[in-house]
Amino acid sequence: MKILYKGLLLLAVGSTLFSCDDYLDKVPDNRTEIKEKEQIAKILVNAYPKTSYAALCETMSDNVGDKGSDGFLTSENSEAYKYVENFTKEDQNNPIFYWNYAYTAIAHANQALLEIEKLEQEGVTGLDSYRGEALVCRAYTHFMLVNMFAPDYDAATASTDLGIPYVEEVETELLKDYKRQTVAQVYEKVEADLLEGMNLLDDTRYSVPKYHFTIASAKAFASRLYLWMGRDASDYSKSLDYANDVLGANPAAMLRDYKGFYASASYYDKEAQYTKATETPNLLLSECIDNWGYYYAYLRFSLTGLLSGEIFEMGATATWGLSYAHTIHGGTDYAHFPKWRVHEIKDNPSDNSFVPSFMMPLFTTDELMYNRIEALLYLDEIDAVLADFNILINTRVKYSTELSKYDINHFYTTGEMVFFPPWELPTYETPEEIAELKGSMFQFYLDLKRKDFIHEGMRWFDIRRFDLEVTHETADGETFTLEAKDLKKTLQIPEIAVANGLQPNKRN
Repeated sequence: MKILYKGLLLLAVGSTLFSCDDYLDKVPDNRTEIKEKEQIAKILVNAYPKTSYAALCETMSDNVGDKGSDGFLTSENSEAYKYVENFTKEDQNNPIFYWNYAYTAIAHANQALLEIEKLEQEGVTGLDSYRGEALVCRAYTHFMLVNMFAPDYDAATASTDLGIPYVEEVETELLKDYKRQTVAQVYEKVEADLLEGMNLLDDTRYSVPKYHFTIASAKAFASRLYLWMGRDASDYSKSLDYANDVLGANPAAMLRDYKGFYASASYYDKEAQYTKATETPNLLLSECIDNWGYYYAYLRFSLTGLLSGEIFEMGATATWGLSYAHTIHGGTDYAHFPKWRVHEIKDNPSDNSFVPSFMMPLFTTDELMYNRIEALLYLDEIDAVLADFNILINTRVKYSTELSKYDINHFYTTGEMVFFPPWELPTYETPEEIAELKGSMFQFYLDLKRKDFIHEGMRWFDIRRFDLEVTHETADGETFTLEAKDLKKTLQIPEIAVANGLQPNKRN
């Protein structure tokens, strides 16, 4: 796909070069002939983006501040924090890098689909689950691209807002003329691929299911898709149904054990556990060729001690000072929650040079719990929302408590924490009272979710979806602000793609 991205992606660390695309680097007519299903599986290993959006999206969010000279500074860290239009180089943790790896993953999915068709024409059977995985992978990667490089889905404008190219064919031309489809068209294709693929998946095919799209992780994807579209009550109901399918009758047992394991385990055990395939909340894990796992606590523009206190300990953004059961490590200089265990990829085991990587949870049951709450809020199921809040609170805070609707609304109205006996609780009968309560619950939802996904970049998508303002300040006195409807919340199309004919995103 020369018009979209560089066909050969090389990552340099020291003197080591790592090719993320050994298969697609070959000329189409000179590729290995696929003769059996197992070879399709090998192609699909690379149908997941081999890098992460976490560092880029987290650094652009309001979860980061300036550590000053105590922090480790990279150009991509500075440029993301300062909302630079075009990054100076293609490197880890910047938009160009994610774009390239994403379209490489899509190319692998399309190649797998083509080879499946060829094998079926030769009479090979039992390929449905491979097709299903390829389709869901293709849908997921396009979905993430459109939510980074295009405006957020708005039913009023989605049919005219520029999306991204949705690539459904294997490249056979050196300079194929790709065009940006609308946001609505991209979502329609994502939905079609996801629903078709999900019905074909077979979890028993995988040796380690959580490294692939399973039925559960595909449903988690569907829950996110319909929630982020949010066109009407039907979308929210679908999001809710898919979340319920995975969470089951006892959602508390599906969430991270912050009051148990994470409250008492050692630093390194927490770090290892968070992304294990045996960790129940993890539904889909993907290897990311990325240094975020090394540097997330030390980068100059990252979570500061002051922000950590605001988010986890004090004030409204900390959910009234309800203290989380797990510990924030690193003190005031390098505050962080241990999430990433770094792995070293080496061409030669005896060589000191390596490529860093870490496992990234792409979908979790924790996210599904928040999806469920958001959908229930839009569907006016206030009592169900409160019940879910209490499940979250009692799996995350040190001391068990039961929050009432009045507790939540009173705090976000007055800034005080006051508990009242049940017989003094208001009824919330009028539309105005219900609207006020829902607004308070929505803020409570955002505050809880912000904590859970610290360091993972998910906050950025809520900043886009809900028109949240962000202000970044530096120790040097500079200020960089994203307003509610700021066009810079849509990342610019990489220059290489623009130079080859893709229309850039508008900036005024």
